[in-house]
Amino acid sequence: MALNGNLIAAQHKFRREISSSSCLDVQLSDMTKICPQIVSHVDLGWAQWATVGCVFNSNYTLGGEKRFSKTKIEAIDERKRSITYKVVEGCVLETYSSLKATFAIESDGQHTVVKWSIEYEKRSACTPQPHALLALFTSLTKLLELRCSLVAN
Repeated sequence: MALNGNLIAAQHKFRREISSSSCLDVQLSDMTKICPQIVSHVDLGWAQWATVGCVFNSNYTLGGEKRFSKTKIEAIDERKRSITYKVVEGCVLETYSSLKATFAIESDGQHTVVKWSIEYEKRSACTPQPHALLALFTSLTKLLELRCSLVAN
């Protein structure tokens, strides 16, 4: 049985066209304002926000439990309008040996679609797929849509 996996979230279609820069440039400190019910604290560990190599710490709620994560921005592809995050420390790594999440924005000029994908390695065969994390990312995306829509107006 394979312990590696890849999950792709149901794509979230924004109700209107938005610029990718308004979503990709969300500052770290904004996350607690955009979604305080999910992300309670975020701080920049080192490097400049939204740059490859940036490491940040976050406290968040998943399934009613308070969690901690240290995350590194592993890749930014401006052409594909995507950011790949790698969890380097925290609660997620108690369940998974490794976990990366990619946020990508796709547009046809009229509609914007956001897609999350998670690449992970389970610690054991009985470890569940990270569906709860995917649901959390989808919730963050819906709140991000509201923020991007407000910025665009």
